[in-house]
Amino acid sequence: MTSIALPLNSDQQQNKYPVPITVRSAQLTDIAGMSKVLVQGFNLVPYVWMHPIAQAGIQADLKMRMERKSLYQAFVAVDPDLNSNSILGAVVGTVEVTLQKPNRSCQPTSYAYLASLTVARDYRRLGVAQQLIQACERQVGLWNQSDLYLHVLAENAAARRLYLQLGYGIHRTIRSWNPSLWHVEEQMMLHRHVAQWSQN
Repeated sequence: MTSIALPLNSDQQQNKYPVPITVRSAQLTDIAGMSKVLVQGFNLVPYVWMHPIAQAGIQADLKMRMERKSLYQAFVAVDPDLNSNSILGAVVGTVEVTLQKPNRSCQPTSYAYLASLTVARDYRRLGVAQQLIQACERQVGLWNQSDLYLHVLAENAAARRLYLQLGYGIHRTIRSWNPSLWHVEEQMMLHRHVAQWSQN
């Protein structure tokens, strides 16, 4: 198990956390908690009774990716004071980072990509998301990569504001039709050069 010690942000320094939060590499025992946070955080299904079904599918996908291990890493934020099936405490946030293969239409070389960042509702605006992002940036440095990319919906003002505050800039904008919502969505591909921070 790898735990990453990160510098305290202003919220932590002012003791605004309800409990100590630990950010560490995810383990197979965290999968149930991760799936719960993902389903609730992204509102993946319209009804509560559908949550277990959606969670089961996510758990299978997470297990497959974790067991593959190649150029993939998931991180969790855990609250050690909550009861959970996870060894070290309940999962209250999660994120994944991967090394993507070159894509002629997007990136000509391999690149690191952050995805599935979400934090439980009661732990938002407390610096948890920032710590998860920083864990990914450190991992990117360990892979000897110098840049990290991610997508965010243009309408998600809170997420955009967080990334911009952390030094991410707009790489390009993508507009696509979402048939389930029956409208055009605008996504921003954001980018940050992270090698210098990660290798310190």
